[in-house]
Amino acid sequence: MEDRWEEAWELSQGPCADTSGDMHLLAHHAALETGRRAEALALEEEFRKSIASGEDYPEERRQGEALLTHMQGVRLAVDGRAAAAAEKFEQADRLVPYWRADGLSIFKLFNQLARAQTLAEAGQAEEARQALEELRAVNPRMAERYDGPELAKTGDVATFD
Repeated sequence: MEDRWEEAWELSQGPCADTSGDMHLLAHHAALETGRRAEALALEEEFRKSIASGEDYPEERRQGEALLTHMQGVRLAVDGRAAAAAEKFEQADRLVPYWRADGLSIFKLFNQLARAQTLAEAGQAEEARQALEELRAVNPRMAERYDGPELAKTGDVATFD
């Protein structure tokens, strides 16, 4: 969004507002970046209610939990609590596997990028480098979007299950 959060907020409130979870994530992030904390918290509450109503659909419930956990991480990151945000992004990552990620595969990449950035901001450079290398192994173009603190470059690529 190139830090054009006011514009992102306005777009998220337009005709596409009710079409997808992705738009909710964008609206949530834009709300926080533009000082609309009450609106961001309302979106989190909407996800909480949606998760609670999906008890008969465990896969959808897990995906909803991943999205909500990511939203909480974004809120913590915007509040300047990078270490706590990184923990939330790690939790969200564990809820969505690369295999059978369905419509959440791009979300998983986005979440991993946020995790790498907040780990670096929290001073956990090695963990951030590993998260970024995992992301690079899956999608090098997404890893190029990293704009956190400089990380030491090594030839190692993190392994993951």
